[in-house]
Amino acid sequence: MKFPISSDVLKPISDLGIALLDKIEKATGWFFSTATAKKEGYKNIIEEISKRNDINPIDRAVIISDFKKIEKEYKNKTRIIDKAIHLLDKKDNPEKIDNDWLLRFFDLCKNVSNEDLQYVWAKILANECKENSKNSFKLLRTISDISIDEINLIKKMLKGCNYTMPNTQTIGIVFLNHNYLNNMKIKYEDIIKLEDTGIMKREQITLPDEFSFDLEDRVVKFIKKEEVKKYLNLSHSANFYRFTYTGMEILELIEEETNEDPLKKLEKAIDSEYNIVTENK
Repeated sequence: MKFPISSDVLKPISDLGIALLDKIEKATGWFFSTATAKKEGYKNIIEEISKRNDINPIDRAVIISDFKKIEKEYKNKTRIIDKAIHLLDKKDNPEKIDNDWLLRFFDLCKNVSNEDLQYVWAKILANECKENSKNSFKLLRTISDISIDEINLIKKMLKGCNYTMPNTQTIGIVFLNHNYLNNMKIKYEDIIKLEDTGIMKREQITLPDEFSFDLEDRVVKFIKKEEVKKYLNLSHSANFYRFTYTGMEILELIEEETNEDPLKKLEKAIDSEYNIVTENK
């Protein structure tokens, strides 16, 4: 194993990057010497041990296996740190990160080899350097339990979101028309997966004869058609699948764009028993 890792893994380091490395070393004992960042480092320990005849073959295999595991974990952490350094802003302050938080962070991300997931972890680390950082321990646990497939599922769900709850920083999918999910190619079991991880939560909203949604630049009113009122005067219960607080933290990390107008999404999600009226704020 080579310590420190060569410069092709950790690119040229800024002063802010060095500050982050120093903080990590103080908090966790993670070793990286900035003075020798461009050198190959020490001898390959695995190669050396494999040639040692004075060590029992089983013990030798155990030592080599442990070093390979450590080497992989070290490389994963290095790549995450490298990505985080390139996300830092000049106003960031790595020294403010809590030592216990850093210990837990690296314990949970050390086995992450997928590059896309490494970027998610890197963004969490970079965000924690900000003065107003608020990454919860629950976020770390949740991210450690999900795969890249679930990250892609979250992106897919985000594209289907059509409503933001006022004053709560919560978004989700409101729908009365059950074909809405089918048209978005979202399966019920997909939602269950995200519910099980604590990323999404199902709620119900009562829809009377008249109700409204408060969008950014306008108010959208849904008014039950008169001809429908004559025959059916019952309130509907619409489904609302919303992202939880932890889910919202994850959304900030994945940076998925949603281009479609939320009004058009609402029109598709609410059935044809209602007329739609929009008012500018």
